[in-house]
Amino acid sequence: MQSRNKRRIISAILTLAIVLSLSAGLMAFSGADTSTTINILHTNDMHGRFYQVDTNNAGMIGIDKLAAIKNETQNAILVDVGDAIHGLPIVNTNEGLNAIRMMTAAGYSVMSAGNHEFNYGSGRLLELAGVAKEGGLSIISANTVVSATNELFLQSTSIVEMDGISVGFFGLTPRTTPIQTNPLNVATLEFKDYNTYAGAAIASLKEDGADIIVALTHISHEHVVNLANEFGNDIAVIIEGHDHRAGGLTVNGVLIAGAGEYMTGLGVVSIDINAAGNVTNKSSSLIPKADTEELEGDTTVKALAEEIKASLLEEFDVVVANSSVFISSDRGTDTTYGVRNSEQPLGNLVADAMRVIGQADVAVQNGGGLRADIRVGDITRLDVNAILPFGNVLVVKEATAADLKMIMEQGLRSTPGVLGWFPQISGMSVVYDSANPDGQKVISISINGVTLDLANTTTKYRLATNDFLAAGGDGYTAIEDLDLVSEIDSLDSVLERYIIGELGGTITQNHARIEGRLQDRVSRASSVAILADLKNVDLTEFTASRFSDVPAVVWYASAVEWAAEEGIVTGVGRGRFNPSALMTREELSVVLDNYLLINNIQPEIVIDTAIFTYGNAVSIWALDAVRRIHSYGIMEAITGNTYNPKNSITRTEIVIVFTAFLDLISG
Repeated sequence: MQSRNKRRIISAILTLAIVLSLSAGLMAFSGADTSTTINILHTNDMHGRFYQVDTNNAGMIGIDKLAAIKNETQNAILVDVGDAIHGLPIVNTNEGLNAIRMMTAAGYSVMSAGNHEFNYGSGRLLELAGVAKEGGLSIISANTVVSATNELFLQSTSIVEMDGISVGFFGLTPRTTPIQTNPLNVATLEFKDYNTYAGAAIASLKEDGADIIVALTHISHEHVVNLANEFGNDIAVIIEGHDHRAGGLTVNGVLIAGAGEYMTGLGVVSIDINAAGNVTNKSSSLIPKADTEELEGDTTVKALAEEIKASLLEEFDVVVANSSVFISSDRGTDTTYGVRNSEQPLGNLVADAMRVIGQADVAVQNGGGLRADIRVGDITRLDVNAILPFGNVLVVKEATAADLKMIMEQGLRSTPGVLGWFPQISGMSVVYDSANPDGQKVISISINGVTLDLANTTTKYRLATNDFLAAGGDGYTAIEDLDLVSEIDSLDSVLERYIIGELGGTITQNHARIEGRLQDRVSRASSVAILADLKNVDLTEFTASRFSDVPAVVWYASAVEWAAEEGIVTGVGRGRFNPSALMTREELSVVLDNYLLINNIQPEIVIDTAIFTYGNAVSIWALDAVRRIHSYGIMEAITGNTYNPKNSITRTEIVIVFTAFLDLISG
């Protein structure tokens, strides 16, 4: 009876998933003469989320339920697209072996190697691949080779026979792996061009008799699309990971599908094949965790997971501290802030721990290394490890001001954006302009309130960081060659020691603040360039420069020359513009006011500025402009009746100001 109910639940789940896939328009082809359906069940980017061991990660389906679905699904092949075997204590404690044990027990057939599969070192991955092979699981990568021999590091392909159909798989691993794991882990390996090595894998699979070819690609989505465009006649389906995408789409006849992250959903790709061996239909769907609530897991897999859980809790289920506040590890998005695009309380807490325990002057931690929230209530050793799961070690090195400048330039490259290498810092304040080109974003760095001479190469500061960044990981090559002072302890132990020893075992609201350690400010040049861009100004005719400190070849020169020609901006005297100086609120008020006056735009007054006493706070040359721009509602008070005219304007503020400005002049 229990087995029958399980089948009914799984049947309902799969039926719903297929209906959803059809209604979502994910079909690539259609046809009626179908004799066989192959169902590929897929996961990606689980990062150790196999089985719930405490109240964290309640959103995962669970490996036992995945196994149950696989067992009751006809012609099912269970695959993973990488970043599975590392991430939480349940798999970290024995360097991925528990992950392999659970995956083979659940019936996984193929897995592509992601960048985090190398976190235990390439030698360990080879060992795990051997264990996995014995359990029926092939770990594959078609573009990872041994540098010395150019031979494949792992097998590149795998063929699974199902109901008379040979389904061929090949895997791709990100070329960025050397900066997305500790570089020392892959020092003997190279990660080759995707399409070139995919072509070789496809040829190999065809030679071996594959009827259908499926790519398991742990690479960024743009490269997945490129792959589909080049190999549309060869690849039936691409199942993707790395970017944590969920859902499906069709590109050049290739169905592309992803299952999101953390086992919050199970992907289902169904391929219909007629009697002639032709694919007649391909569909993609996702089974969410909510649809599996009533499902009982496979008893054998559940017993194994419970055994692993019990062993883990003996060591890690120990309360070490408590918190009265919630502190998020959210990554952030293009429209929200998180640890991968801005200063965040969790980053401050971890960086402070690194600096204090390391007895350093400053600290840098990559935001991508912060993986779990701090919840209100008791904090166990398991919780601490979940925040910093990579087994990194605290390293202290010596750096000059010039070194710190280069380190921060590398940490802030490609901003604004959601970036795993975005720096969380302690002991210093950094002002930067994300609109500037890479290598020119840092405006100032100060320590203990003293602004550093960023050209100084003699005065040394002690820099605390993790061994991943210390080896040049995440593109922090400026740290790699610095002189080593000491190696301390694992980061999770460092954080635990800091919370207990320095915070008295309690995290409070005082530790959940954003303090302005990283300030994305806007320079005079950037402000003018943004205005020109928003107004779609044709800058091709503005090739000269009237200011001695604005070379005609710099990226903002044409915008500054346009604004000067129009009378929107003026210099600061002696033929200079001072382009790198931060734009103040009163200066921006003058720029916008000049634009309105020159273009004969007279907006409606919406704010009575009579209640504001600007007095000597505003420069005399800016007072009228400040009053007008304020009264138009373009630039409002910061708090209460405080206008802070001489404050430099932040990136957040300028977005609000320019949005109001554009609404006003376009309305």
